[in-house]
Amino acid sequence: MSEDRQELESRARSEASGREMNERAMVSLALSIFWVFGFGSVAAIYLGVRALREIGASEGRESGRAMAWTAIAASAVGLVGTMMVVAVWVAS
Repeated sequence: MSEDRQELESRARSEASGREMNERAMVSLALSIFWVFGFGSVAAIYLGVRALREIGASEGRESGRAMAWTAIAASAVGLVGTMMVVAVWVAS
């Protein structure tokens, strides 16, 4: 239920500013949370970078830059963690 409220608040802020939230930024953040053994993280980094490019090219019509950067950072941490687990697993 709180997710619905957060989504509504996000939409209200976006509508109030007259800017639309970039969909790739939202998907990127979701994939960074559900990293799926690293595959989601790779996809989240790719989509986050694409979202940043789209937001930059939108000339202020789209928002979501912070969301895209957060997804990229979280995905990078997830990938490093995955590599550490794999390295320990291989070494043992």
